[in-house]
Amino acid sequence: SFCTLLEMNIKMRKSWQYMLIALTLVIFAAVSVARRDTKGRVRFSKRPLKPKGKYSRAFQAGEKLRCAMPIRDLENMGVRYKLVETKAGFIIAVFEADDLVSRTLVNEGEWDGDRPQKYLDASRARLARLGNTVECSSPPCHGEAFLDIGANIGYWSFFMASKGLHAVAVEGSPDGVALMKLTKCITPEFDGMVQIVETFVADSDSHCIMMSHGRNIGDSVMHCKEDKKPWSDVELEERRKLLDGSKVYRAEKRRLEEIYNEVWKDPGSKLPFSITATKIDIEGSEAPALMSGESLLATSHTFPTMYIEVMNRVNVLSPEAFLTYLRGHGYLLHEADCTTPINAEDTQAFLTKLNSQPFADIFVSKA
Repeated sequence: SFCTLLEMNIKMRKSWQYMLIALTLVIFAAVSVARRDTKGRVRFSKRPLKPKGKYSRAFQAGEKLRCAMPIRDLENMGVRYKLVETKAGFIIAVFEADDLVSRTLVNEGEWDGDRPQKYLDASRARLARLGNTVECSSPPCHGEAFLDIGANIGYWSFFMASKGLHAVAVEGSPDGVALMKLTKCITPEFDGMVQIVETFVADSDSHCIMMSHGRNIGDSVMHCKEDKKPWSDVELEERRKLLDGSKVYRAEKRRLEEIYNEVWKDPGSKLPFSITATKIDIEGSEAPALMSGESLLATSHTFPTMYIEVMNRVNVLSPEAFLTYLRGHGYLLHEADCTTPINAEDTQAFLTKLNSQPFADIFVSKA
């Protein structure tokens, strides 16, 4: 009868709905399993989700055409990127996803909060008290210079350039360098204000590799061989398999003294010999980087102030030995606020705090 047929039709529709729900659950479970390795660890997505944030900015008319070369380089490298309009007013190219600095810039419009400005103010105040004169290889000199060791994608360098300093961004990651080149292209005013030096800084003669974690791809960590033998392609591939989702590549590195002499002592350089501000953030390799320019630390004018990340795991020197090393070269130590001193009697309290967190920033200045 008609009622019987209608009842059968309703049952068939319900069965199809149940089958569709079951199929969806099966697919979801299969994807979840596929995203885990044999030990049950979640693997990093090969196609990261695009982050959303109010500081994202689209390309404007003519920018893609003008910046075709750096854009092509990023695409050839497989780097997914986007633009951010920072609170400081400049545009910066960032990773589209899977990077802490980029994600923070997209969502908050700044990185490290007010620390770059606080450090700049403290450095200028310290230099005024020291009475440093401006000298360079080829007068007239640029008034102020900023050295950024471990520039990442260049936020500190471009921030300082936006404040009128001539920045030298030292970064060995090809991805970070490519993003900085796009930033310079988007804002032509940065072209004469920011100089990019593509290298890592270290004192060791060992052969090293850099590894950037799949969930924080802008954060590169250096690993050097104790036997001083070059890394083979097989060893690199083993590291890549061990660190699923990470980038592993050979590190090109140079000594700090070599970089300074090339950039600052060049006959045509207008950068002042005395660097207004220096930031060092290279994930535990800060000590060997400074040791590669030890002769420069002995003077009172080359690095009058520095903003340094101190990690609870460091290469060459322990955190306590690193602080002693800085004091031995005539530096006064302060906490990240640039005002709270870390005297010899305060060292243990600082180290205790450091042990409870991955790192702590310090401000150091010549006495």
